[in-house]
Amino acid sequence: MNLHTESYPTNQCCIIGKTKETWGEFSNMAAFPIVINDVTILTSEALYQALKYPEYPEIQKKIIEKKSPMAAKMVQKPFRNFIRDDWNDIKIEVMKWCVELKFYQHKETLIQLLNETEEKYIAESSRKDTFWGCKIEGGFLIGQNILGKIWMDIRENPKPPTNPILPQIENFKLLGSTTNDTYFQFR
Repeated sequence: MNLHTESYPTNQCCIIGKTKETWGEFSNMAAFPIVINDVTILTSEALYQALKYPEYPEIQKKIIEKKSPMAAKMVQKPFRNFIRDDWNDIKIEVMKWCVELKFYQHKETLIQLLNETEEKYIAESSRKDTFWGCKIEGGFLIGQNILGKIWMDIRENPKPPTNPILPQIENFKLLGSTTNDTYFQFR
C-alpha cells in the first residue's frame, strides 16, 4: 500500500463523510456490528481502539461496551500510556483486519456498495486527519487516505475469504483470547 500523501479530484471520489450520508457505510463509525467469540462489537472503530490494549482486557471491555463509536474512541483516551509499544508499527495492519472483518461479516451490503463506487477513488474526508483520510482543499482531497486505500484494495479483490485471515501480530489479543486460541471465532 502506498503511504504517500496523494491528491484526489473531489469529482472523481466517493467521499466517506458522516455515516448517514452517501458512502458513510465505509466509515469506521458506521453501525456494522462485528462478532468475535460471541462478543458483539458495534463498530470497526470500537474494535480498532480495543486492539490497542492486548494486555488490558478490562480497558478493551470498557471500549467495546460503549454504545457509540465516538464514545468508544474517547473512553480509551485516559489509558493512552497503556497502548502497546509497537502500535505505530502495526496500526495499519490492525485497521486492515478490522475493515476486512467488517466486510466479511456484512459482505452482501458492502459488495453492492463497493460495486456502486465503480472505479472512483474512495477517500475519507477529515478536517484534521490526513493519515487515515484527507482534507478538502479547493477541488481536491489531499492526504495519505489509508482507510480509503484499504477499501479500494478490497474492491480490487472483492471475494471474501472463507475465514478472515488473522494478522500475524505477536500478542494479538481481544478480551484475553489470542490468535493462537482455537476458539477465536467469527460469525
